[in-house]
Amino acid sequence: TVLMSIPQFLQIDVQQLMQDVQSKTAQRLQELDILTVTPEAKLKKQVKTTSRVDWSKLPLIRQGKDVDLLAHVLNEQIDIRLIDPPSLPPTMYQDHRGMRIQVRLLDEVLDWPLDKLRKKTRHCRLCNSAFDSVLPAGEMTISGTFSPDFTDAEHIGFGGDICPMCRIYALNSHKSRTPSEKADGITGDRKGYRGAFALVTPSSHFAYRDDQNTLVEKQPPLDIGGRFSGILQRATFTLQEFMLFNALSRRVIAKLWQRLYDDDQTRPLSLPYLGAILLTQKRASDVRELFEYTEMLFSEVKLRTYPFQTTVRPAIEFIFEMAINDRKQHHTKHTYLKTNPMTMMISPDSKFTLLVDNALQLEVSRQFFADRKHLGELLSNIKGKKRRRDWLSSVLQGNDPVTATAEAFYDRSAFRQAENTFWEAKMGKGSPAEQWRAYEEVKAEIREIVSRYPLVIEFFINPKR
Repeated sequence: TVLMSIPQFLQIDVQQLMQDVQSKTAQRLQELDILTVTPEAKLKKQVKTTSRVDWSKLPLIRQGKDVDLLAHVLNEQIDIRLIDPPSLPPTMYQDHRGMRIQVRLLDEVLDWPLDKLRKKTRHCRLCNSAFDSVLPAGEMTISGTFSPDFTDAEHIGFGGDICPMCRIYALNSHKSRTPSEKADGITGDRKGYRGAFALVTPSSHFAYRDDQNTLVEKQPPLDIGGRFSGILQRATFTLQEFMLFNALSRRVIAKLWQRLYDDDQTRPLSLPYLGAILLTQKRASDVRELFEYTEMLFSEVKLRTYPFQTTVRPAIEFIFEMAINDRKQHHTKHTYLKTNPMTMMISPDSKFTLLVDNALQLEVSRQFFADRKHLGELLSNIKGKKRRRDWLSSVLQGNDPVTATAEAFYDRSAFRQAENTFWEAKMGKGSPAEQWRAYEEVKAEIREIVSRYPLVIEFFINPKR
């Protein structure tokens, strides 16, 4: 539910607003190379109806002969309405002092979507949302909806219908170029709804701890009678404070975006009005680079509320999935079915789950970046991507770091030089007992890192330049 406050002197034409939303949405999806119209024959294959359906009599919205699924999404799954004063009658409320005041409660507005969804009779097998549609009801068929190489049935329900929005998702396979697109010279795989994906949006969620308050000054100018001697305690938060934390969330997202463009503070975000970042497979390299900058999400945030300085944890809504080495086939996978959005606090002890190469879920934390950096330092004396990979593979197979060096080098002179360099750099030049103790520590440290993050080996095949 999205609520927008509109000044009373503005006259809103809801029908015109819906048309504008549909027009802008269609334009945006076209930029992302997402197909929203389809022949009737493809829709028939997606659902096995319980009875015979005369499609010619259905009130389908069309563009030419094709069905406009985006129009059905906006008509059947999205509702834009004006909440005018008559729909919010005033209610008398008694405050803690016993005074009666007149307020307009938003309960009815917030409960309205739930009431609408409760009355829906159909449920989508893919996203599990309740919906109604003029498109015929039935049982969604995997063979008619997805291509023969679909292997992700475990990520969808065991039965149910398919909503218009998910019909668009299923429609956009990597081999879904239409005859008209090919006639216009548009070729290549469609990647808008497959593969690498990053969406970072603002959030008003936050965490606050009373015991993290300190005074900015030992004796603030207005400190009369020790009024600031205690900590800043809060039991409730105002709407303005929620807006403050939403602004902090937007600032974090803006900083991530600036890092992606060499601290350029003038480049607009990909979703500027929402204050969000959206990257898809067409910009898979940017998704990979953006991941490198997510280390800043594990920082400590301090907010000054004079005369106090307090540690806070603003949040972002976060969903991330990327290709590391599966560059050619990654966009053919249904990775969107495996990823879930999450609310992540900006804090040193936060963490998030990353889907990598459609094969493995990796838990990313501050420790991950620290361990990867340290492993990079250990590998700094081993030149060449293949040698680094062979060295890590050997360690993962149980060999010690020095034996792994032998596995990674093929000519004797280069091996002797690498072995001596590695030993001198990591073990020092102390007594044999001290060197051996250092060797055992390095060996245990490396094994601990690679056992904690088995996929870390993939980050060293094509290191970030």
